Amino acid sequence: MLRWGIAVAIAVLLLTYRPVRRLWAPTGTQTESVSPALSQDQNQNQNKVLAILPFQAVDGNSKLTALGQGLVENVSAKLGRLTEDRALEVIPARNLQERHATSLEEARQQFGATLVLPVALTQSGELIHVAYSLLDAKTGHAVGGDALTVPAGDAFTVEDDVAQGAVKALKLKLQPDEQSALNVHGTDQAAAYSYYLQARGYLLDYVKAENIENALIMLRDALKLDPNFGMARAMLGEAYWRRYWLTKQPQWTNLARSECNNAVKLGNAAP
Repeated sequence: MLRWGIAVAIAVLLLTYRPVRRLWAPTGTQTESVSPALSQDQNQNQNKVLAILPFQAVDGNSKLTALGQGLVENVSAKLGRLTEDRALEVIPARNLQERHATSLEEARQQFGATLVLPVALTQSGELIHVAYSLLDAKTGHAVGGDALTVPAGDAFTVEDDVAQGAVKALKLKLQPDEQSALNVHGTDQAAAYSYYLQARGYLLDYVKAENIENALIMLRDALKLDPNFGMARAMLGEAYWRRYWLTKQPQWTNLARSECNNAVKLGNAAP
């Protein structure tokens, strides 16, 4: 039981880890940054606080909503890894959603955001239209962004364009290893990655049984396409654990343990 608990914990940590550089306090209070001392040049830009706005549900399209939610979670995680030794803080969409902050003004007031990143998706047949903007939180003016249309299964292009566009708008100079990490997906199957993002979106609201079931379906489909997709294996373990948490039926713990152990063995379970 102890080893199973450790495996589940490892998988959940791999899926949810995001570097944190500020200890957030209640609205209206100030806290000290936990980052190393900034250089004089960095201090000139130390007020860059980027808030990723929660993805807004698409009426009548739960799959597209889940895809968008999973997308902003992954973009949040990737941009969050670029804050080390930089005058930049990234507030993940999940943090804003916990405080019901869904607008530019709320992000500025509650988190001290100086920049916000909203992402919108719309679907027409087998095509998805993606639009995103990097906005000045004080003026609302766009300082970067893009719009593109891609096949519905091409999650690689969607995520890469949003992440790269944000980096460009932020004027970040990436090291080669950072650039490589920004393009990592854990699989070479675009459709499998799309299923994975949808599952991640569904599991954000794991208190609903139908969301767990939808996540399980998406993850099994992803693993049919790529059995060695470690990120999907880790999330499948989490989904089984969430089902146990909801139902208290012990059979789900064995499945959770098995998938978490498989994800750790694959060694490519970090998003």
